[in-house]
Amino acid sequence: MNQRNTETSEAPQASERQKVGPRAKLVFLAVLVAVVGFIWYIQRNPSPPADWGTNLDDAIEQAGRENRQVLVWFTGIRNSQQWKDMRGRVRIPQTKNIIKKKNFVCVNVEVGTSMDSDLARKYGITKLPTFLILDPQGKEVKRTEGPIGEQALREWLHPTQP
Repeated sequence: MNQRNTETSEAPQASERQKVGPRAKLVFLAVLVAVVGFIWYIQRNPSPPADWGTNLDDAIEQAGRENRQVLVWFTGIRNSQQWKDMRGRVRIPQTKNIIKKKNFVCVNVEVGTSMDSDLARKYGITKLPTFLILDPQGKEVKRTEGPIGEQALREWLHPTQP
């Protein structure tokens, strides 16, 4: 009979250990809400790849100081599917390696959908996305307009001479 009492007395202790207090539940809920909120924010406000700037004048100034070419990616609305697709293409390891090997100063310029900005007019942007390669003084060397596939982008980038 003592064995039965021992078995039954141990069972409630095990289940008591599994109970989670209200404070722990609130902490878990707060962490969960924070993670979901962060993921939502990132998806709603995507940023250019980490090694791409957003100011063309600064990029040209840096390129002039360092005698490097500038790779400019003109885009429309940053949250569009087309922008996300192109962002993925410039982040593919083979493309990133070409960009790194060419030692470009990279910049992503958002011109909106009207293409009526000063920069869009200055560089004659008529289709999005548009990629330009500029010399260290900011003069156009090469361009491609409109959507471009992964392989085509790599081929377009590869023959450029520094």
